[in-house]
Formats: sequence, structure tokens, C-alpha cells
Amino acid sequence: MRLLVHKETLGTMQHLMTDPDTRSVHWCNSIPEGVWVLGDKHHPMSIQSLLEVLGEDPICMFPETHKKAFEEIVPDGLTQPIPWRWVLGDKVFMDLLNNALERSRVNVCALENSKYEQTYRLIRRFLLSLQQPLVDIDKLAYYIKNNKKGMTVEASLRSFVSKTNKAPKIVYDQAGTATGRLTVKKGPRILTLPARYRDILKPNKGCEVVQIDLVSAEPRTALYVAGKEASGDVYSQIAKDLNLSVERDVVKVASLSALYGAGSSSLADLLGSKPQARRVISSLRSHFGVQRIESQLVSDLKSNGYITNLFGRKLMTRKDEYQKVYSHFMQSTTSDAAICMFSQACEILRSEDDNFKPFYVIHDALVCEVSSDLRSKLEKLTHKLSLGGVGLYETKMTSVSDN
Repeated sequence: MRLLVHKETLGTMQHLMTDPDTRSVHWCNSIPEGVWVLGDKHHPMSIQSLLEVLGEDPICMFPETHKKAFEEIVPDGLTQPIPWRWVLGDKVFMDLLNNALERSRVNVCALENSKYEQTYRLIRRFLLSLQQPLVDIDKLAYYIKNNKKGMTVEASLRSFVSKTNKAPKIVYDQAGTATGRLTVKKGPRILTLPARYRDILKPNKGCEVVQIDLVSAEPRTALYVAGKEASGDVYSQIAKDLNLSVERDVVKVASLSALYGAGSSSLADLLGSKPQARRVISSLRSHFGVQRIESQLVSDLKSNGYITNLFGRKLMTRKDEYQKVYSHFMQSTTSDAAICMFSQACEILRSEDDNFKPFYVIHDALVCEVSSDLRSKLEKLTHKLSLGGVGLYETKMTSVSDN
């Protein structure tokens, strides 16, 4: 395991490379591949970002009081990093540096022991690879001017405004929720922008902006985790397996109620009675294996103090939230599975289309740009995506202007 401390953090001319395993230390001018980096949040293997995902406190290498003092002395901002070794003296500097390196090492080891490292690194690299789409400035201005949907929608629209013809760079937060489901830390608020406004994204000539949705992602994940098949139309298959003589939309509502513990009221309205709704939900919970999986998760939470998703990610489920363990597990597993499959889809699309560009992840959907004349071919190539250890997922590609 190699750990690098960025020169901007140390206030030095070079980066400090360390290898705790071989006890070697040296200075370097560039950041090699495959090293963990302390001091650059935008690096794929950023220690700071890892700590957020693990639910650990950030590493503050040097005293905040000193930093504030420099800010007061130079209110317009420093033009050079603070040379901490000369400010603090060798002993204090080395003590703080060694403490930061030890905390970094402990948390990287925790990631490796959780079996989540490969998935974590894949997701980080994919999210950092997302590009900035062109924005139809006139359409955006029209939507803002005529918005009657409230301040949340207006704020979402305004987040796409920039000084160029491109949207600002998006920065996702991988630790903004208990499950790790993505939130937007900085940039376009694509997650709260209503679908009807996504046509502000403007394609390049000869291209179109499309959305690739995972079809019935969460119930499909739940079936795979329960050891069941999940091919084709999931809801129709569930109705057939359980011999339910109800409409597909009713099965969909019932499945989501069974998976996430929702009440039976809305389903009762569709079926005509609460007793029937409860029977259907009970049957579906048994089909998804909810009680068995939930029991194991509760046991893990009691004994370990935390639970993990299928990939090994530690979830921030509190010890008193036993009723949420299954929903957190399923949401987190599906979220990670979706991004892993979007990364896989991007490799396919990039190899077939020189104009392909990935833009945004919207939970179970990927917004991207493809060549118009290749769309049909690309849709077929990405219609089914397989994820090792989980199963086969089906997708649907639509134009954002159709949403």
C-alpha cells in the first residue's frame, strides 16, 4: 500500500511518497498510478473521499488556528501553500504527518478488509469521468422565466447556468445518505430537476442526448439476492410465479410495498380491501425472502454495530433503525450495482461510438450523448447488462426530449 501526501497540503515543492509496508519515503514530482492520495479530493484514490464513504472524521493535518491566522494576515488569499514544516518546526510537523499517515493506512486497510475496494475504486473513477454537457441557453432562460413549480425547480434550473455554453462540472456526494445513494455536492442539481426540463441538455451536431434506464432495478436486485430468476418483465413474472390474478401495475405497487415496508392503504385502494392487500404483500415478502435477509441484517447490526451492502460497503444505518436494515441494504446494493453497470455500458458505448459522452447518473438512469445514426445499434448492445455476483439487468434507452 503506497500513500502520497500532496505538495499543496504540505507546502512543499514536491509530493511525499510513502510505503508503510517497506518503510520507504521519497519525494516525487508527479502522482503515480495506484497510490492513495492525501490532499487532493478530486483524485480517484483520495483519502478524504474514502473517509467520507467509511463514515470517518476527516483528517485535518495541520492546526485550524494557524490556518485562520494566515487567512487574517492575508485576507485576499495566499498565493503559495503554507510551508508547514517551517511554521511548526520539525518535531510538531513530523508528529502531525505521522498521525495523518497512520490514520490513512488504517482506513485503507479497513476498505481492503471490507472487500469493497474494487467496487469503490470503479465507482470513483466512473463518477470522476463524467463530462459537462452543452446547455440550450435560450431554453434554460425560458424555463427559468416561466417557472411556476416553486423555488426548488428554479434553483435546479439555475444550477445549470454558467459563463460558457456548457453546464458546470457536477460533483456527486457518495456519502450524503445512509445508504450511499448519490446526492449532488456541487454543480447541476440534476437529481431534483424534473424530467420534463432535461431537454435543456443540448446535443452536439449529429448526436442526441439519451437516458439509459435500468428496468425494475430494485425488485430485480431483490430477486437475485433471494436466489430467484429475474429475466424479462419482472412484475409479470412475479404475478405468474405467485399465481396472482391482478394487473401488472398492481404487482408493481405491491412489490415496492413489500420491499420497503410501505403501508397497505394505496394497494387496498387498487385491490378493493385491506385484508387482500395485506395477503398480497405478505406473499411478496416471502417471495423476496425479506424476513430471512432482514433477520441476518439485524443480527449483523447488533453484533458488529453496522451492516454492509452486497458489495461490502459499510452503511450508516443507526443501531436503533432495525426496521430500516432491509430497505437500506437493498437501496445501497442497487445503487452500487447501477453505477457498476453504467461503467460497463460506457465501455461498450465508447468502443462503438467516438462521439459518446457520459453526463449524469440519476439513480437508476444514465444520461449521455450518442451519435444519432448509431443509436439503434447502441441500444441493442446495452439492452442487457450482466453484473458478476448479482445477475442480468435489462435497460431501456430513450431520448431526454421524450421525458
